[in-house]
Amino acid sequence: MKIGTSTPGDDPGGDYAFEVFDRIETQHRGLGSALKRRAHQLVGGRNSQPAPGGTAALIRDREADLMMSYFSNARLLISETTLSLVEIPPLFAPQIEYGLTLRRNASDQARLLIEFILGKSGQTALREAGFTLP
Repeated sequence: MKIGTSTPGDDPGGDYAFEVFDRIETQHRGLGSALKRRAHQLVGGRNSQPAPGGTAALIRDREADLMMSYFSNARLLISETTLSLVEIPPLFAPQIEYGLTLRRNASDQARLLIEFILGKSGQTALREAGFTLP
C-alpha cells in the first residue's frame, strides 16, 4: 500500500499527515510508524514536480493507493467516480487553527476583506468550503 502525502517540513499538509500517523501510534503501537514508512511524499516539497492532473491523477496512475490531504481539498474530488472520500476520525485528526493578522496601517481593501470573512457571508462561505467554525 502506498500512502501519498505532502512533504513534511516544506508543506503544512505533510506535517498534518504525519501528525495523523503520530496520533494513530499513541492508540495502536507500531501502526503509526508503519504508516509513516509507507508514506510517499508526492507533493508540496521544494523539489516536488507538479502533478499533471492533480491528486486524482496520482491515485489513478498508481503513484498512491490513497492520498492524505486537507478535507477541504479532498472534497474537490467528490465528482471523481473512481475515488471515495473518507473523513479521518476526530481522535486522529489534527486540530488546525487559522487566524488573521492585520497591519495597523492596512489598506481599506484588507479591512474590508477581514469584515467579509468575519461576517455572515464569509462565515457561510467558509462552512461550505469544509471549515468548522468556533
